[in-house]
Amino acid sequence: MGNSPQWKPGPIGPLWLVERIRGDQTVIIDGAGGSELEARGVPMIGQGWASLAQLEYPGILQELHEDYLRAGAQVITTNTFAAGRHLLEPGGMGDKVADVHRRSVEIAMQARKAVGTQAVIAGSISCYMADDTDPEWLARLDETYSEQAELLADAGVDLIMLEMMQQPELALPAARAAIATALPVWLGLTARRRADGTLTVFDSDQHPLVDTIEALAGLPFGVVSVMHTAVPDVGPSLHLIRRHWDGPLGVYPESGYFEEPSWQFVDIIEPDALVDAARSWRAKGVQVLGGCCGLGVEHISALNSEFGEPTKATRSGPRGRRRRRRPARTAAWLSGIASAWWVLILIASLVSGGDSAASDAGIEGAVVGLLAAANIAGTVLAFRNRLTGSRLLLLAGLAFSVSALFMAGRNQLLAMIVSGGPFIAAGLLYRAATRRSSDT
Repeated sequence: MGNSPQWKPGPIGPLWLVERIRGDQTVIIDGAGGSELEARGVPMIGQGWASLAQLEYPGILQELHEDYLRAGAQVITTNTFAAGRHLLEPGGMGDKVADVHRRSVEIAMQARKAVGTQAVIAGSISCYMADDTDPEWLARLDETYSEQAELLADAGVDLIMLEMMQQPELALPAARAAIATALPVWLGLTARRRADGTLTVFDSDQHPLVDTIEALAGLPFGVVSVMHTAVPDVGPSLHLIRRHWDGPLGVYPESGYFEEPSWQFVDIIEPDALVDAARSWRAKGVQVLGGCCGLGVEHISALNSEFGEPTKATRSGPRGRRRRRRPARTAAWLSGIASAWWVLILIASLVSGGDSAASDAGIEGAVVGLLAAANIAGTVLAFRNRLTGSRLLLLAGLAFSVSALFMAGRNQLLAMIVSGGPFIAAGLLYRAATRRSSDT
């Protein structure tokens, strides 16, 4: 195909989602399903991994969906990644295939209704098989993928999300089955770099990723994502995909590693570090951001705090009531006004030479100026990273209060409150905004 993108997108999803993509806005999707269910106490099974959770632990699964929605996710994924007949039937669970898909969609819908958002429900289909060399199941893939796609479509998903698509002989039948439903289809490619730098599919270093891309090129996907891929390998994978694909890009990486049947939560990337990496992906044109195995609610909350924007809820509050001010906006006004106030006091005191706490001795003025500057820096930082900014505001606000205790006298509780209180309150509000950034 050369170096110029020629592969054009197909349907993306509901109109509001299309408008976000066309408006160059960011779409936040959820994080891990299976590994997060495991972290919440759901036992994993050798085949099917977490796919029986909707039958045996529906409350935990719904709670997970709700947590992602409240963290800012605008797309949640059904717990059907490891639910194809080609996986469950060899493990003696073939009679559960239909119920697993139906209940997974029902629980996702219940979570969406409980939170009251217009989030998209994406039906997950993967290349995960009991044995991807078994000729019987390889010959039945068109049948089993069609069954899975039709079950999800009949249950009412908004789109199909093809995940961890690997070698072409596995990915093509899944793509054909998903597209046949007439629903929007998003493609998730997964990659790993060999020692020589070649990008391969995740589970086989004998299958170059470019072969899968070229096999799928031209099919009408709405979004093409790099998913379940280590963070350092995301950038090169995006570059390879962009050589062929001219549509919306997504990234939802993994962190840690898998030892069947459990995810190993080792060296999990911190939410702030994920946000830093996501800034570079966003600069490359990525609009869909989320997480895969190992990345949980706190990671989605951090992504939403940095990149998310409000979406309309399906249920609004009673008419005539004022909309509550968002915590981050209140924090910005509070810390900004307090910082400006203390800078003005410092300047006035230094100019007048008065006998105030800010100018009584040079060191007190320096302390006030330094702490006011720290709070201004915290306010500025909070616009880029609320978690980092809130920490600085809390520390500087506490230091301001302690300094006021000694400069104004041990009985001057009011001086302490006036000095550091607004900054401490702003820091707490920013932290609340980080946790509740899905208040959309």
